[in-house]
Amino acid sequence: MSSPNPYTPPYTGANPFLHQTFPLSQSLGPSHPSQAPLAPSSSQVSNLNSRPGHPQLHPEPSFTPATVEPPRKRPRRHLSEEEERLYNLARLSDADAWSYSDIDILAAFETRCESKVYGHFVKSVSRTESGGTRRLTIMLACKHGDPRHLTHARERCKQGSGTSNLVSAVRACDARRQHASQAKDVPGYTLAHHRMLIVIRCARRKRSFRSVQDAEYLEELQLVAQDPTISVPCERTIQRDTERLYEGLAPSLTAYFKVSRD
Repeated sequence: MSSPNPYTPPYTGANPFLHQTFPLSQSLGPSHPSQAPLAPSSSQVSNLNSRPGHPQLHPEPSFTPATVEPPRKRPRRHLSEEEERLYNLARLSDADAWSYSDIDILAAFETRCESKVYGHFVKSVSRTESGGTRRLTIMLACKHGDPRHLTHARERCKQGSGTSNLVSAVRACDARRQHASQAKDVPGYTLAHHRMLIVIRCARRKRSFRSVQDAEYLEELQLVAQDPTISVPCERTIQRDTERLYEGLAPSLTAYFKVSRD
């Protein structure tokens, strides 16, 4: 008896499973999300619901997108005859507005000044003509007369180009004026006032009368005063001024302490 061939299947009969079919989802299953079973359509749901004993299915609800109304244009307010004239003048070109007076051009310019920053300036009109081209420029000068606040030039037809540079300049100007108003007024120089300050400084800070003869102190005074000929009193003068100041203030100090004690 010959041995069976290992490459020949031992069973050659009919296989009952060869002609049996299985659903793809039951045999293999979804191997990729794209192969997952899709939701049934409305017609499929109605067919399945018509079968007896089949669970009822409900189709997914449909949504109707909301209608968006287009933006409505703001109605223009009624303008007077003068406002209508300035409104039309502000929209003319420089060549067409050349024949108008500076007063009318500035009045038409102010109708389009929506920012409050323009109130910081005094406005004027500059007219230039080159090569047959006429140009109108609005000059904005600081109304406070600050020499450090330079004059701004703004083209009349480009008024809507922004005001960030004007706002920065106005803030800097306001800060300088506020700092100047808070600064203490310095009186004019007098020799008597100078000697009085030296006496007070020596008494309050416990400095010697000889400190006024320091070379650095004299150089400092000459630098501040911008006067190389300035001089300071000698220590003997400071001592004598101190004695006189004490003698003159002694009655006032006595009366002050007497009132305080009473």
